[in-house]
Amino acid sequence: MGTKNRVLVIDDSALFRKILTDIINSSPDLEVAASLGNPVEALELIKNEKFDVVTLDVVMPKMDGLELLARIMEFKPLPVIMISSWTQVNSQIGIKSLELGAVDIIAKPQNNYQEGIRLLEKEILTKLRTAVRAKVGKPSAWTPASSVRVGELPQNLLSKRIIAIGASTGGTTAIGEIIKMLDPDLPGILIIQHMPAMFTGAFAQTLDQNGAIRVKEAEDGEEITGGKALVAPGGKNLALVRLGQGYRVKLGQPVNNTFYTPSIDYTFLSLAQLGKEAMGVVLTGMGADGAKGLKAMRDQGSFTIAQDEKSSVVYGMPQKAAELGGALKIVPLDRIAMEINQWGRTTRVAGEI
Repeated sequence: MGTKNRVLVIDDSALFRKILTDIINSSPDLEVAASLGNPVEALELIKNEKFDVVTLDVVMPKMDGLELLARIMEFKPLPVIMISSWTQVNSQIGIKSLELGAVDIIAKPQNNYQEGIRLLEKEILTKLRTAVRAKVGKPSAWTPASSVRVGELPQNLLSKRIIAIGASTGGTTAIGEIIKMLDPDLPGILIIQHMPAMFTGAFAQTLDQNGAIRVKEAEDGEEITGGKALVAPGGKNLALVRLGQGYRVKLGQPVNNTFYTPSIDYTFLSLAQLGKEAMGVVLTGMGADGAKGLKAMRDQGSFTIAQDEKSSVVYGMPQKAAELGGALKIVPLDRIAMEINQWGRTTRVAGEI
């Protein structure tokens, strides 16, 4: 048996540390190398020892999790997963942790604590294994774009063309970088980011402040209009249905045998019917979600791209999309917005959204 990946657990609850340690140590490839409730002591330990991944709570004595996360990413970047009792009220803190460099977030159960944690065992182990493979570094700050806001532009034009972007691990930062460089008068955009339900609304609000286009969490039956991006709600699958000359959103329940909801494949497969009137983008993330859907879109004439390996935090989904033949182009993150804008300009030449 090979060497196990070393996990550092930081949480002020002794009970949680014990449960989490038992879960991690039950895995053949992970082990808890240290478990601490004092973040100051944990910071010193990180300076002097090697860990492959860290789990971190937010509310702790002496130093909160966000401050500790920022210090870790500043002097010794490591893959960090935030595990906390998130609520709708503090979900913005979860999004902030991703901006600061956390690889992922997990919500502690609100009720039946011990049983609830056990039900999260698969998610915890999957995300830890993904985090170990993630490329991390000092995060770049999300700075709002200076271009015109969509509020100054017509917003009632049904979009005949649609851009769909799918992402998982590392995707929140990647999407933030793309959004701030997009033209304000693009066709309607759908964003499918693997994220728990309580965070997608906060994620949409953050993106809305980050660029020129309007961004919001999608609602069932909502029209897809130009200059607006809709984020698929966590726990719901998003498809589109025809609405006169345009389209609207149809939200559905999770599909069997899918680990993540929203499912990128679910949305992309529904977009394949648009043919050359659709564009699909697969960004960083573990697994293969989006690969089949992107291939279906390309087969029907859609313009499709996947993020390249060098700029991906986890080169899983884009790699599978490329291997399956779904990606017409492989593009680094800093050029994806340009590709989207160029495709969108062909719409404007035609004089319609």
